[in-house]
Amino acid sequence: MILLMMFGVVVMATLVADTLVHSHQSQAQRRRNYDRLAAQHPAASQWTTQIHKALA
Repeated sequence: MILLMMFGVVVMATLVADTLVHSHQSQAQRRRNYDRLAAQHPAASQWTTQIHKALA
């Protein structure tokens, strides 16, 4: 549970940093990055799905 919360904090920080910096990455690249993170933390794949819906 703590690991899931930590992952959530990392994802939120990544999203905020992305927004503030106006990253030059395309949405597809960003989604691949989130997919790679989700593969490392399978329990958080539901969060990743919600992020994809938010980015779509």
